[in-house]
Amino acid sequence: MHHSRLPSWILPALAIVALNANADIKITPANLPDGAVGVAYSATLKADGCAGGCTWSTSSTLPGGLSLAAGSGTISGTPETAGTFHFTITAKDQKSQSASQSYTLTIFNAPITINSTSPLPDGKVGNAYSQTLSVSGGVAPYTWTVIANALPAGISLNASSGALSGTPTAAGDFSFTVKVVDKNQASTTKAFTLTVAASTPPLKITAASLPGGTVGVAYSQSVTAAGGATPYTWTAIAGSLPPGLSLNPANGSVTGTPSSAGTFNFTAQVRDSNNATASQAFTVTIANATPNLAITTASPLPAGTIGAAYSQNLVAVGGTPPYSWSLTSGALPNGLGLNSATGAITGTPANTGTSSFTVRVTDRSSAVADQSFQLTVASAPPPPAAPTLSFSGVPDSAGSGVQMPFNVVLSSAAPQTVTGQVILTFQPDAAAAKDDPAIQFSTGSRSVSFTIPAGATNAVFPSAALAFQTGTVAGTLNLAVSSNLPNGNVSHSVVIPRAGPIIAGASVTPNSSGFQLQVAGFSNTRELAGASFHFTAAPGQTLQTSDLNVSLASLAGQWYTSSASTPFGGQFLLVVPFSVSQGAASGLASVTVQLQNGQSASAAATAKF
Repeated sequence: MHHSRLPSWILPALAIVALNANADIKITPANLPDGAVGVAYSATLKADGCAGGCTWSTSSTLPGGLSLAAGSGTISGTPETAGTFHFTITAKDQKSQSASQSYTLTIFNAPITINSTSPLPDGKVGNAYSQTLSVSGGVAPYTWTVIANALPAGISLNASSGALSGTPTAAGDFSFTVKVVDKNQASTTKAFTLTVAASTPPLKITAASLPGGTVGVAYSQSVTAAGGATPYTWTAIAGSLPPGLSLNPANGSVTGTPSSAGTFNFTAQVRDSNNATASQAFTVTIANATPNLAITTASPLPAGTIGAAYSQNLVAVGGTPPYSWSLTSGALPNGLGLNSATGAITGTPANTGTSSFTVRVTDRSSAVADQSFQLTVASAPPPPAAPTLSFSGVPDSAGSGVQMPFNVVLSSAAPQTVTGQVILTFQPDAAAAKDDPAIQFSTGSRSVSFTIPAGATNAVFPSAALAFQTGTVAGTLNLAVSSNLPNGNVSHSVVIPRAGPIIAGASVTPNSSGFQLQVAGFSNTRELAGASFHFTAAPGQTLQTSDLNVSLASLAGQWYTSSASTPFGGQFLLVVPFSVSQGAASGLASVTVQLQNGQSASAAATAKF
């Protein structure tokens, strides 16, 4: 905004204000808000025209629980009884002038509500249970009863406090209805459910023993437990498991491949979530064995890709190394070969398709083992799509007078540095269609260069961050990018719709004949239809004229069609002089102004004297 350099629009002097002193006492408000039994109440009365402050009194009794503060005029307290009450309040000032106001105050019974939610927290057989039901509204004290069905055995309801307590003796799902009655016999009911779980049996290990295993043969057995509270945690607290085996702490499984023969003793311990423990000793015997020769690699083999290097090792166990490898039937995909010493299938596939073949491994003692395999060669994936540019943070529409941060981004990182330029253009849509110089980048221009480093996706601008300003004129703003990428041009339009005027500030300057009102703001339609003014008197003063409407169509039209307005877009500085025909400007407290254009009215702005 360029308010300090804007030429002023000055209206002819308007003589619209007349001021008169008024010493009569007037009590406000005319009516008091309703109250509720048991709910804190406060209402403050005011007396305009009191000389030296007022003293407050009442000629009749206020509702029970409420009182009137003589010095402040505040009625406060907590109502005790429902009903409609009539009384008169008197305000008397230091000059013995007084005024009275009759009031009717209605006090309602506050509704009584049980706030506790159903279902209630679970209980457990044999464990102490405590849960207090809560209530709001009504008037204490309260009385609680169970009016339908029954509480779980072992649990009772305290009639005074609403506490459910005791030690459940039977498991199950229980439904019951509770009633609460307040001091005034107001009542309400609510249905609840409460689940009582069975007691937890003691923790124990249920596996009696573990079977034996064989060296070199995979082993898997579980140590099991029951009772307690899951989850369990397992540990070996004494002795040792056979080499190659381990105890899983989460599920108690003993797994692995034994590497040594012998008899092994260890003690397993289980711990539940309540920190209870149980333990048991186990013995596992591992026997020696000579495994048969076998190929352990599974079929199908991992797929290959045409034109891409492939490598997969076949694995054998048992027998007596060293091993030798050969094909006994079928054929490998074109381009691949089998290493007879290592069992590695390597090479670069030349054709797509699925090949079936049989491989034989032979050990030093001429023992053999055969395994059939399938291997699929797939087509090479298409090259990745070229990265594209787009805007980040640019909306389809925006209001006037804002700054919008944005960025230029790549859909994916490019191997080379991307360079480009963003150009901003503007097409006005206003009654007096002129460009707005304030519509520009935060760098102060309408074009800016950028780079996107190789391997990155976000543009880097000369400044740390880039934004564009939407100015003060309605229209369409367009951002266009050109870059060194193939098909690397992109654009995006932002509509700045027509809107009502915006008042940026209003101030009053008194002078010898009255005062001058200065209003700064903008209308993005570049026109104004009129202004309305509302005057508020200072305390103890009255106005003969409080509201005034003024047409601005001609004055605004002259400003917005003149070349002098072009540098300022939709901005204006309106100066309105007022003369006071009776009294002085000091008799005014404030003036509120509201402007209208062809779209709508502005928000009201108030200037104080």
